[in-house]
Amino acid sequence: MMHWCFGPRLLAALALVAALAASAAAEGPRDDVYVDDKPDPLAPLMIRERIETEYNNIFIVQKGDFLSMTFRLKGENTRQSVLNLRDRGQLPLPHSHYQTLAAVHAGRLRTMLMVGLGGGSVSEYFLRHVPELHVTSVELDPGVVAAAKKYFGVEEHARHRIATGDGRVFLARNKAKYDIVMIDAFRGGYVPFHLLTHEFYTLLASRLEPDGVAVLNLRAGTQLFDSSMVTLRRTFKTVEVYEWSGNAIVLARLEPPMTPEQRLARAAERQAQYKFRYDLRPLLKDEAQIALKEARLLTDDFAPVNLYDSIEGQRRPRRPQ
Repeated sequence: MMHWCFGPRLLAALALVAALAASAAAEGPRDDVYVDDKPDPLAPLMIRERIETEYNNIFIVQKGDFLSMTFRLKGENTRQSVLNLRDRGQLPLPHSHYQTLAAVHAGRLRTMLMVGLGGGSVSEYFLRHVPELHVTSVELDPGVVAAAKKYFGVEEHARHRIATGDGRVFLARNKAKYDIVMIDAFRGGYVPFHLLTHEFYTLLASRLEPDGVAVLNLRAGTQLFDSSMVTLRRTFKTVEVYEWSGNAIVLARLEPPMTPEQRLARAAERQAQYKFRYDLRPLLKDEAQIALKEARLLTDDFAPVNLYDSIEGQRRPRRPQ
């Protein structure tokens, strides 16, 4: 009979794999998402309201039970938020599931800043599951705030404050520190340049608690994304990426990376405590391995976002909506 001898490191790795597999099996496939197979999401009969503001051309579109907030800029539609009217606790857009991994990476869950309100789905998700959390949402466009309140059920109350203005200006003027800061602000399909530079990331880091986490929603697979990663790694010791259909959710921390065992233990602890609808443990296994590429550092003096986006737009198919 052959006997196998495993060292403690290998045994720990095997246990981690087994735990991830078991949690994934328990949860089942993540099909609790919104799928839009219609070529034009802005078909006239589905538009509830069109709102023109100084910053956006906003369409509130209903398809069946799903209500979406969509921006149109230069002929391109970018969906900002989706709400299931029959199930308001759902996060219909898959990439937002990875944003909830902030609950694993943040040392504590007391305060969160959300830059870019949209329909408020992620903020409402955290407020629903974490009763001690206080959220401040900052949105540039007052029209988005009005639409979020009118159609998506977003409310201001003791645990949720909404401020209107630019996210970077808000961070510069307010000295509060946060356990979680989420940057989810898009303009025409890409993040505004002043929210991608080394100077901004330095400011962002200064507004995090020492054990806090920044969560950024970026467009993946572009030259701009490569420069964003180089710039982030100049400031943060931990940079982890989760990709889904063109979106890259980046989690950045000032502390060194946790080991896989530490991450899984934290995820299990938080999942047991807060009963998140989307189990944190299987989400961890989807971390993307991003090779560090040579790219230009983005600074306030050099952040050619429009140029990079234009170059990539000529090489890639249109972003699915």
